[in-house]
Amino acid sequence: MSVGVFVITARGTGQMYRSERINTHMPNNPAAEKRMRQEEKRRAHNRSVKSLVKTQVTKARTAITSTNIPAENATEAVRAAVSELDRAAKKGVIHKNNAARRKSRLMKQLNAK
Repeated sequence: MSVGVFVITARGTGQMYRSERINTHMPNNPAAEKRMRQEEKRRAHNRSVKSLVKTQVTKARTAITSTNIPAENATEAVRAAVSELDRAAKKGVIHKNNAARRKSRLMKQLNAK
């Protein structure tokens, strides 16, 4: 497992603008180099999927708690969030029990509205 340092710099400076990992670990063989490349790709993909999930869950929660949004729109937002949670669990980005717990909480909030 590689140990890294996170660096955050400004956009447009030609440097890293997201918090990207700088590896302080040097791989000792080609297999370790390949593993590091795969981990980097997987980490970026998982981060994007988690971000989509968080966005949909946040939209659903705001739709549920907002008074000026109709119940049908809140239901659609929850349905979209549940779909993203299921997709992330299917891909293995989050655990299936984690997805089930978050879906249960969303549905509980929706039914209490």
